[in-house]
Amino acid sequence: MNSIPGNHDQPISAQVSLFGIAAVVTAILISIAIVQQNVLALAAIGAVALAIVWPVEGALGVFAVLVPFDQVLVLGKSETTITWVAGAFAAATLVIYGLVSGRFKSPPRAGLYWGLFVLWTAASTVWAIDPAASLKWLPTVATLSALYIVATSLRVARRELSRSVLFVIAGGAVAASLIIFQFANHISWVGGTGRPEGRASLVIGNLQSNPNDLGFSLLLPFSLALGGVLSPGGRLKRTALLTAFALMTISMFLTMSRGSLIALCVVVLVYLFRVGISRRILIPVLVLAIALFFLPKLFYQRLEESPVNRGTGRYDIWLVGLEIVKHYPVIGVGLANFSVAYRSFAGYAHVFPSHGYAHDAHNMYLQVCAETGVIGFALFLVAIWAQMKAVHPVLLTRGSYEYLGVAIEAGCWGQLAAGLSGNIQWNKPFWFAFILLALMTQRRDESESNGLRLAWGSPNLPA
Repeated sequence: MNSIPGNHDQPISAQVSLFGIAAVVTAILISIAIVQQNVLALAAIGAVALAIVWPVEGALGVFAVLVPFDQVLVLGKSETTITWVAGAFAAATLVIYGLVSGRFKSPPRAGLYWGLFVLWTAASTVWAIDPAASLKWLPTVATLSALYIVATSLRVARRELSRSVLFVIAGGAVAASLIIFQFANHISWVGGTGRPEGRASLVIGNLQSNPNDLGFSLLLPFSLALGGVLSPGGRLKRTALLTAFALMTISMFLTMSRGSLIALCVVVLVYLFRVGISRRILIPVLVLAIALFFLPKLFYQRLEESPVNRGTGRYDIWLVGLEIVKHYPVIGVGLANFSVAYRSFAGYAHVFPSHGYAHDAHNMYLQVCAETGVIGFALFLVAIWAQMKAVHPVLLTRGSYEYLGVAIEAGCWGQLAAGLSGNIQWNKPFWFAFILLALMTQRRDESESNGLRLAWGSPNLPA
């Protein structure tokens, strides 16, 4: 019996019937939501409908679109974000679809190391200085790790991966457009002083996104858009991707996050290393260069002040962090307890108390080592190493999806560079980047690889 590509376990007639029933039910629910003027219900219904039609890309896509808006989409007065709900929804959808379709497989080897790291991190709650602080973060840890394991244990078709990537780019482009619009209307980040600091942010009501975290969240969409610009395709497609790339470039610059700037440079360097310098890559590089001429003076002032103000106090925070590691070297102080332990060692900062008595590490690697000890830190590094190693054979096969591979790999390297100045180990952009990396390195049959060439093309990478 004929079947739909990518959904081999469902006959065409059965799937058409399913879509028809879903369409009728969705239409009824949407009508009710519109009448009651319930925007959240309407969005939830839309997400469910999308997941019914496109189970994999719909579940991952809804989550990906919301990631840049994570800090400004909070449910009521709680601390639960809509993005967290979307992540839980994505994991549940993929579990159901995987069981129904029979597309589950063994997780990648890196998944074992990530699982061990997560289990050790969760276990650190037992010996944490403040267990309440650890318990507060456990739902986020559980959701992100569950989404990773479920998504990477599912056989994903190339078309599904391509659509998921488009969702990532779309979410980044929409967020970038809002950032630029609000900045042009003098809506900017309000820091600890209570006054606008002149840095771009996303502001919805009383909520605002931290410019540093916002810049980090745009790294993966930025890299994927760049890969789309470089890949062969129609003029309309490349123009749209170049526009998205330009919007994200400008918005990342306007956040004036120095960590994001370094990470952005790492992304570009990975492209230059993998693809080489060619005429095709000159246009994106030109976009980056032109944007630098139109940035506010504050952008360059922040760069000049970095050595003078000791990285806005980060250098002294790192000194304190090293003392925490020295005193708790093996098992650490417990999940989310760096700021708790900081109070006891704050005196080791050379400049004190300009940055207060409690602070996060502002360095992913230092925070992981301080909170989970050398055991957790080793598991963390091994998991990253396993994933980055797995991508090399894909890029060296002269296959049909190197541009997508380079795009995702560059985005992951950008996240790792961003971790040098940010606590992103439990951030959604970090985990989603490595989910895509694992999905991209899955083995695919020859017919699927041929279809991949049409979507992204292949740079003639050196063997």
